[in-house]
Amino acid sequence: MRLPIPALVSVAALCGCFGSCDPPGPPEPEVCDRYSGRDSGLVEAVPRDIELGSGRGAAFVPYTADGDVPLVTGGQGAVMIMPVVRSAADPGVDRACFEVHIVNTVEGSTAYLPELGGGYVFRREGEFLFSDPLFDQLSYASSEVEGMMLNLEVSVTGGGTTATRSLRVVPRM
Repeated sequence: MRLPIPALVSVAALCGCFGSCDPPGPPEPEVCDRYSGRDSGLVEAVPRDIELGSGRGAAFVPYTADGDVPLVTGGQGAVMIMPVVRSAADPGVDRACFEVHIVNTVEGSTAYLPELGGGYVFRREGEFLFSDPLFDQLSYASSEVEGMMLNLEVSVTGGGTTATRSLRVVPRM
């Protein structure tokens, strides 16, 4: 029995032969646990002069006050910004584990926005340590945050010290 070509294509698509319908997202940021001591090769460094932006190394572009930042939709439908955190690096520190916490609020809104928090691996590129892009989920409805003034309260902890930064940005698709 011969199956017609459209039937074969339909069966192949149902079986996943053509891959996922969604393009692959960015890789998950590398996480660490500052308190467990399980992360070999990571040192207890001190975060200094932290900035949020996009890109790493020479391609890093800091977010600017009241400036636009990319708003992206994740694989499960949440909208988020994906900041990279940059810290000045101490001599001899190539990798470090920092605790990052970001509190998100939208000016003039009572909408609840999740907070980002966790231990992340930072790697040296030039004179700085960089995180991977962090998945800072804001909402499941882009209308709650797109084009609105978003306040970011950022703290980065390591080496018994916490560095903080406040920044206002405007998420845009």
